Amino acid sequence: MKRLPVTALACALVIFSAYNLSAMGRKTTPPAAAKPSPAPMAGIRHAAAKTQPTPVPTPGGPAPRISFSEKEYDFGEVIGVEKVEHLFKFKNTGKSDLSIDKVNTTCGCTAALASAKVIPPGGSGEISATFTVGNRQGPQTKHIYVVSNDPVEPKASLTLKGTITPPVSVEPTSISIYDKEGMEPRTVKIAQTLKEELKLGEVTQRLNLVTTKITPGTAEKGKKRYTLEVSLKPDLDPGRYFETVSIATNYASTPKIDIPVRIVINGDIQASPNRINLGSLSPAQEVSRTVTLSNSKGTAFTVTAVEIDNKDFAVTPASSSAAVSHTFTLKGKAPAAPGVARAKLTFRTDHPKQKSMEVTVYGYMPRETQRPPLPGDKPPAEGEKPAARDIATPGAGR
Repeated sequence: MKRLPVTALACALVIFSAYNLSAMGRKTTPPAAAKPSPAPMAGIRHAAAKTQPTPVPTPGGPAPRISFSEKEYDFGEVIGVEKVEHLFKFKNTGKSDLSIDKVNTTCGCTAALASAKVIPPGGSGEISATFTVGNRQGPQTKHIYVVSNDPVEPKASLTLKGTITPPVSVEPTSISIYDKEGMEPRTVKIAQTLKEELKLGEVTQRLNLVTTKITPGTAEKGKKRYTLEVSLKPDLDPGRYFETVSIATNYASTPKIDIPVRIVINGDIQASPNRINLGSLSPAQEVSRTVTLSNSKGTAFTVTAVEIDNKDFAVTPASSSAAVSHTFTLKGKAPAAPGVARAKLTFRTDHPKQKSMEVTVYGYMPRETQRPPLPGDKPPAEGEKPAARDIATPGAGR
């Protein structure tokens, strides 16, 4: 028990001596000159500078400022008008001359500067806007863009909006008819919108491809309503037609209502595919495609001849005997020159209403474009062209 204090005292003397020697060594040995190390600090400052947002430059000195009394004009609901006009007024609330560079509008609207091009501080100007109604009806929104030297708003946007109610309401304004069996007639609702009573007169058509029937409907709030029924005439030849049904009215502002009618008659014989897409081709590339003609009613027919208007392609067989369906093969080479490859196949048949059918063929030969050098590429020898690649048309080949 007596040895423990002696041992602890000895350990303390050893530690104290070592500490004094270490301190003496530090005092007698001059410290090495410390080299400046600005690189890490510079790096830190550089990284911090990158994270700071770039300040937005502000124009120096006095600047112009375009201020509109209104940027949106709602003309509400208008009935039986040809156009809507409005003046957008503005002031230069800045401290230097305001210069109007140009005025742009969206479709159906025109606008022009109705005052001086240069407006001094405190001066005023006007933008004249005109919206031409035409055949438009329902809600309308048109935009006008005023470009100036205002640094805060260099392209000001104005809006002209409202609802157009035509002198005669027609819904829908156009119709489409397809030759499906058991198809119901297409209907068009015609209604009076003005105070003057609407009376419909003679119905005419451009190609005489449809039959029409007008039925008076129940008046609503004292305004006349009618229903027009449009049906295909029987035994129309296959094809695509664009008919127009015209109805006379008693209105001086709208003496005639024109309703476009799109008609598609497919016929019994169908081609699959009805268009042959060759996609993206290489010059002189070999191509081969098939097309099948079939009678949807299951009746046999004969293909008497096959014609193609491009000498780079051929079709086999040149004809075929009576059958419900016929398959033909198109073969050939793409042209050597880049560009679009087109052809038209014409099949002659003994069908009483489909004496001929056409199938279009198209493809694309992209131009060669020099690509950037890749790792491992060798430089071209003297007189040798650099490596090239083909740029395909987007969507081709699908």
